[in-house]
Amino acid sequence: MTFDELVNTARTPVKIQQFLDCYSAARTDAAAASKEALPLRLFAPLMPNIILIECLDSDHMIYKIAGENIIARMGFNPKGLNLLDVLPVSARDISKSIQEMLFRYPCGFYFVYENSYASGNRSVTETILLPLSKRLGTQPNLFLTYNIHHAPTGVTESGGKMKLVNRFETGAFIDIGSGAPSSEEAAALKQKVFSALEANGF
Repeated sequence: MTFDELVNTARTPVKIQQFLDCYSAARTDAAAASKEALPLRLFAPLMPNIILIECLDSDHMIYKIAGENIIARMGFNPKGLNLLDVLPVSARDISKSIQEMLFRYPCGFYFVYENSYASGNRSVTETILLPLSKRLGTQPNLFLTYNIHHAPTGVTESGGKMKLVNRFETGAFIDIGSGAPSSEEAAALKQKVFSALEANGF
């Protein structure tokens, strides 16, 4: 999937185009954008729905930034926490696989899924993950995540706990100019997602 294909198939093409414009403006000649080159004027309106993760290694993906809408839905500020500690155990290998692909090519990832929040609300989210370097000329070790939250899809008894990705709708890798995983690799990842959800009774 290319940026144009993503915009043409997404539920919220205008918002996604704004995010992609911001990312593209920070790419210069590199495949992945640079954090120091993000255009503040374009980036500021997106901040409430932004997550920035720093990948120290495959077992440590640390929240560096979480926008106010993210914090409100999670019920806490995850800054400084390891993403893998927030995810259910069954989703950790999936997250590691996606992160490895993002940096290998580099490429992006788009997916649509449903979460349950501590409030009891369930809602569908569109998420785009794109690789990011700290500064120009360095290898990406961050990923920038833009999350578009849709209207609640229902209410569930959550017991005051958040459940991430309790229903998966679709996902696709995004070619940002350096290739992307093969259809076979993408299908294997999708099967891993469905197996994890089934194991958790979803």
